Amino acid sequence: MNWGVPGDLLFYRLGDFRKCMALALPHDVLVRSWQDEFPLTQALWKLADDFGRSEAKFFPYYEHPNLVRGMPAEWIASAYVHPKSGALLILSNLSKQDGTTAVTPNWEMFGLAPDNATAVDGMSRQDIPVFGGSLSVRLPSVGWQTIWIRAGK
Repeated sequence: MNWGVPGDLLFYRLGDFRKCMALALPHDVLVRSWQDEFPLTQALWKLADDFGRSEAKFFPYYEHPNLVRGMPAEWIASAYVHPKSGALLILSNLSKQDGTTAVTPNWEMFGLAPDNATAVDGMSRQDIPVFGGSLSVRLPSVGWQTIWIRAGK
């Protein structure tokens, strides 16, 4: 894991803390922020706690290239999988272009069934519809999104 000075300095490289998260989160790094971005940092840590990140298994994009299908080549996806909480998907658009696509999670790897799954934006907790096992995602250039996927109720 990239903790300490290397993780903290990612912010300086991109010059924008929110863009920094597009690189940090898929690598399992929750970077500390400056005071201006404390609400975002607080929300990320709350999401990690609510999901149970410390008890979850991390599936990084570089070891699991089939974690999500349907992404443009410049997008990456990592995930945490928890036996009770479901899956927390982290999508990052590392391209110079904004993009919209339908992504299909590897449901078997997550231990979930697409016909019985619900999804919410991890930060806002707004519903994300699951249609035919896919989710529609729009990300700005060097943007990111967390998606919490659970078994339906």
